[in-house]
Amino acid sequence: MTTTITLETHSWPTRIVSRDNFESECGTHKHHGVTEEIVPPNSKRTVHISQSRSIEFIELPLPSSDAG
Repeated sequence: MTTTITLETHSWPTRIVSRDNFESECGTHKHHGVTEEIVPPNSKRTVHISQSRSIEFIELPLPSSDAG
């Protein structure tokens, strides 16, 4: 089973944290890990969750207008 999620950011970035905890039924294949991605303002990302993957979305502060 897989669920597809589309994230659409606005004027601020969002951090996506994916946690994988997979082990095959026979025990020969295992994958455990954490992946982080920063999605920039005004963009889209499609991510997938399943019974072995969880995802957390964290809105980050607005980008500084002084940067430049």
